[in-house]
Amino acid sequence: EQTGKFLIINLKRTVYDEKNQAIRIADATPFYLAHLNLHSYFRIKAANPGNYELVGVVMHAGSSANSGHYTAYSKRFNRGKESWYRFNDSSVTLVTDQEMTTIALSGTDGHFLPTTF
Repeated sequence: EQTGKFLIINLKRTVYDEKNQAIRIADATPFYLAHLNLHSYFRIKAANPGNYELVGVVMHAGSSANSGHYTAYSKRFNRGKESWYRFNDSSVTLVTDQEMTTIALSGTDGHFLPTTF
């Protein structure tokens, strides 16, 4: 047995009100760019199970759970160097390490700030 090569985590950022309407939780959600080690949560005894590296993030900004705008960030490895890219509709731009760290620690990219309500 072994753990999967990829781990996808979806943070469900909505709650439902008394009318059963989805309400988006607008608080920023910081994330970490470092490795994620889930070794202690697996029963598998293979070599280094549960070690994952963040290679992509999708962010939502908008006034509700039913509307808004998505941007995505993806890490690309090229000749031993890693770079982050922002995908915003038809625009793809290189993101500096410092900018990506700021995005990760703040939980927002500054281009499409979450609406607080």
